[in-house]
Formats: sequence, structure tokens, C-alpha cells
Amino acid sequence: MPDKSQICTANNLKLNNATTYNVDVNALCAEEFSINTDADGPKVLVVHTHTTECYDGDQMNGETERNTDASMNVVAVGDEICRVLEENGIKTVRHNLS
Repeated sequence: MPDKSQICTANNLKLNNATTYNVDVNALCAEEFSINTDADGPKVLVVHTHTTECYDGDQMNGETERNTDASMNVVAVGDEICRVLEENGIKTVRHNLS
């Protein structure tokens, strides 16, 4: 678990950095970032490699960090990210490696 010195907050973005890599969240948020939505085709690829990781756990088997229900695990997070991007005109592609 990161200590308070490893938690950076900027522009409503919270980053828990438990690495030795120094991340300047303010600088990252200040960078220009644009996606050309005029060209056809997807712009963002969402890859799920640890699909059973979750936040509430699977009460059926007693685990606290795993759930095979795609509506309750990391797949749901990816789905929501894709939904918001697509609502804003950014086409996405999803790939599930489970």
C-alpha cells in the first residue's frame, strides 16, 4: 500500500504510485492530448488481462480480490471506460484475454 508521499492528486486524478518512478501528475495533466475523431476507425484499444480482479470479491468462494462475474470485475470498468469514450465520439475496441 502506498504511503501518503506516493499518492499524487491533480485535476481530480489520483495516482497511487508505489514504484520508484517519479510521476508529475500536474505535468501530465497539463500536456496537450488530442484524438483525431474525424478519421474512421477505433482510436482506443482496451485490453483486459486480469479479468477476474475486482473490488468487492466473490462471496461464493470467499475470495476478496476475484470475481468471475463480468459485471462486477475489471471488465465492467473497461466497459464503462469504453461507453464514456464512445459517447464522446471516440471509437473503441475491447479485447478480453481471460
